[in-house]
Amino acid sequence: MRTTSKCFVLLLLIGLCFSTLASAELIAKKPDFDDLPYDVKTLIEKLYSTDRIERRNATLELWDMGPSASYAVPHLIMMLQDDDWNVRKDAIFALSIICDKRSVEHLKRIMKEDPVPALRKAAELALKNMFKTQKGACDR
Repeated sequence: MRTTSKCFVLLLLIGLCFSTLASAELIAKKPDFDDLPYDVKTLIEKLYSTDRIERRNATLELWDMGPSASYAVPHLIMMLQDDDWNVRKDAIFALSIICDKRSVEHLKRIMKEDPVPALRKAAELALKNMFKTQKGACDR
């Protein structure tokens, strides 16, 4: 093998080692669903119920938990697409109280594009709450 080929193979192997280490580090930091507090895990599961009342109640309970329900943010973002506009409204306000920056772009989209005027207004109020009332609290 030529020297340049050997160097290339060596660099490729080093790159693979660093890539594997970086992936392992990301996996180690990823929260395990099984490690979530029981109440948060249970409420997240209820968000996917076929019963709209159960979905709405789960959303309201996560709203009451505030920032301690931050693991539910991706699931609450999914609820912004629910067929029931009440579930969507409650998810908007839950995201506002949890105050996680992952929800900001989704709330802005609703504020600008949602066909339901009440939801556009709810998203506007939620964003105001996140950035005026709780200054600095949305740095998560």
